[in-house]
Order: sequence, then structure tokens, then C-alpha cells
Amino acid sequence: MVRLSKIAVKFADQLLDLHRSRLYHILDLFYMYIGFILKYGGHAGRKDLRLMERWQLEDMVMAIWNDKIDYTKETLETIWNKNRRSGKTEGATLLAVFFALLDYEVKWRSAYMKQQKEAKIWFILNPFVSKINNMENLVYLRGHSYYPIDIAVLSPGNVTGVECDVAMFDEGGWVFRNLQLYEAYRNARPMVAPSDFKHIIHFSTPARYSAFKEAWDYLRTKEEKLQTKLTVLRTWKDCPWISEEFIKEEEAANADCPWYVKQNYLGIFVVYGGAVFTKYYDINDSTYVTDIMYDAYREARPSHGGVDWNGELTRHYLVLGKLLGDYIFILDEIKFLDIEFLRKYEKISLELEDLDPFSMPFANDAKKLGLKVNYYGWDDTMKMDRVRYIQTRTVIMDKKKCPTTWKNFEEAAYDQNSRLPMLEKRTDQHGLDGTLHMCHAGETYLTTPKRPMPGEMSGKLFNREREPLW
Repeated sequence: MVRLSKIAVKFADQLLDLHRSRLYHILDLFYMYIGFILKYGGHAGRKDLRLMERWQLEDMVMAIWNDKIDYTKETLETIWNKNRRSGKTEGATLLAVFFALLDYEVKWRSAYMKQQKEAKIWFILNPFVSKINNMENLVYLRGHSYYPIDIAVLSPGNVTGVECDVAMFDEGGWVFRNLQLYEAYRNARPMVAPSDFKHIIHFSTPARYSAFKEAWDYLRTKEEKLQTKLTVLRTWKDCPWISEEFIKEEEAANADCPWYVKQNYLGIFVVYGGAVFTKYYDINDSTYVTDIMYDAYREARPSHGGVDWNGELTRHYLVLGKLLGDYIFILDEIKFLDIEFLRKYEKISLELEDLDPFSMPFANDAKKLGLKVNYYGWDDTMKMDRVRYIQTRTVIMDKKKCPTTWKNFEEAAYDQNSRLPMLEKRTDQHGLDGTLHMCHAGETYLTTPKRPMPGEMSGKLFNREREPLW
């Protein structure tokens, strides 16, 4: 009886020869490969490489070929936003082996070492895998293809000076932008630059403020522009092996973590620690914004503004908007350096940050210019008063016009180390801080020696009657 390993070697060599002949489309070769897997794929306990849903096959096809993209010149980049236990690692290993069988160099990069264990189990079940060298983290294949699959964590040493044809990013939802992992991810993307088979594939459960969210937003925009498919969202409802009873059980078991099921089983981009803001919408999102609200937003003129001071590199942020009872319209975000620039906005109620050591020099310069504005300094408790004011209202903005503010609203989280509800301190919340300053009482007054000190007005900020929306 012929051993499976010999059959796999012969099939692998034939697949490579057919690819080199250029007589077959790459998807034809992929279907041949999948046919072999469905017949001879390995299985161990609950893991069975031979079992496959149609949508899993479609997701792999999306990552291999797209007639709108010439991957000899530009990158075919795709992303899988998939729930836990949806088979995303299984599918990714199948793709990695397929590409490597065609003699393409595959680099698999994960956020942490432990995330590679599951991948290695699926690799070893693949009949085309001959062995895994755990010391070098290389997956060797049967047949005459040259490159083993290179598995490693994201680090400068594993991405700098490294080239490949296919870059696969595992669990990018854990690659948060404030970590060194994120810098390694950014440096990993050029790995495919010299290739004439440029492919980048992301697969993860979602999280905001991460490399995965950044890639998701970029590719959603790109697929809309090209009128093609580059992203996929799969939830537990796509997986017949996950029951509704199990999901309810997970919700009950994680009652103290309301975002747990949303992230792990529904593919929703959540904020760890809990999202601070939930009622904010893009003006162009017709799912939430009515025609009358759209017209009101487009016709609105700023009534309030808030300034967040920054250094020369980032520049100061001015957020302009209109407060309308239960609604907050954020109309614009503007970067500027010259404080004199603010004089053109004196006719609206403008608030500038003051009193803390970083802000005081800028605020003092504004006072010397005699700007007709409000000056306000706050502590954490006073800042949370503004946060709660926004939470009780519906915020509308144009995320293309106000990208920093939109991202800040998405990523705003509670401080998990605080006993009381407090906003997590971040160094990139310029749009949000400008919005918090924008949400103040409507009176405008001159800076005079008799003016109340910032903070004395804090108890009166939101005691005025709400204005009607229309």
C-alpha cells in the first residue's frame, strides 16, 4: 500500500509544475489542493482538516485572488474579522501551506508566542507538512518547493531586513498602537515590497486602537473605492457548531465584562475596559441618521468651540460644533499653531484649556492677545462632568472631516485601575479633549481681573434649559 506521504510529495510536485507552466489559474490549483485536503486531511480529536463550510472556502479564495488588483505591482491585502472558534487559524494554515507549495515565501507573524501553538497543531494535520522545527519555528513541506513557512512573533528582529511574498498577521487585535508590537507591525508591512506576488492577510478577533482596526478601516475604504471584496466578518451565527445556548451561557459567565461576547463572538470592535461613548454616529451613515437630521447638520453653524493645546509637532486642536439640547453636532476639527488664529472665532463661545503646567503658557499668550474667550482648567472629577454630559446626548459628526475626533470617540475607555469611573489617560486624545472643552455653557466674556477663576463656574455649566432641536 502506497504511503500517504509519497502521494502528497507527488501531488505537491505536480501542483508546483502546473503553476510554473502558467497554464492554470491559481484558483484552479487551489481547488485541486482543497480537494486533496478534503480527502486526505488529518484529524485528531475535535480537529478535522477535512471539515469545511462553504463560507470558509470563499474567505480563502478572497485572500488568494482579486481581479481588481494586480499583485505584481500592488498588494492584495485582505482581512478576516472572525469570532472565536470560527476556524480562522485552520483556514490561515491551509492558505499558508498552499502558497508555500507554489514556492512563495510565507512569513507568519503573531502578537505573542502562545498564539502559535494552535497554528502548529493545524499545520501538523496538513498532509503536505513534513515536519515543524520548533527551535527555528519553521514549517517544512513535502515536495520540491524551496521555502519553509516562517512563524515568529512581531519584533524588530523578525521584520527588519526580512522579505517575503505573503505576510500573514495573526491576532492583530492584540497589537495595540501604544505598544512596541505596533511599531514592529508597521515595519513588517514592507516585507512584501520586492515581491511580484504581494499578499497581506490579517485574521483576528477585533479590538479598537489596534493594528487590526487600522487595517480594517483602510480596507473597508479601499473595497468601497474599488467596488470589490477585501474584508469579511464572521460571527457565531455562521458557525453551526456554536449554539445559542452556549452564547447565553458566555454572557452570563462574563456579566462583569459586557464587551466580552461582542468582541469574541459578534465581531464588534470593542474598547477594553468598556467604551465610554456609544451614542455617536457618522452623518453619512443612513442607518442611524435621518434625512431631517442630515439637513440640519449640513446647515448648522458653530455655536461653541474648544481648544486642546499641544506642541509644535502635533499642533493645537480646535474642535467646532453646535449644542442642540439632546444633540451635539461636531462640525470641524482644525489644527493650528498661531494663537492669533483663534480671533476669527471670538463670535462663538470658545473655551481654552488653562491652569495645568503644560497649558498655562499657551493660555497666558492668549490672554495677552486679549482674546474674548473662556479659560477653564479641570481635575479628573470636573473632566468626567463633561464626559457624562456627552454620554447623555447623541453626537453627530462627519468622520472624514473629523478623523481624529472620530477615532478618539471610538477608542475612549475607562481606566481599569481606577476605583471610580475615570477616563483612561492617553496622549493622543486631542479631538476628544477639544470636544470636552467645546461642551461648556454658552456665555462669552472678556478676560478681566474680576472674571471668576476657572473652576468656579463648573457647578453652573449644564444647569441651563435645553434648547429645542428644531
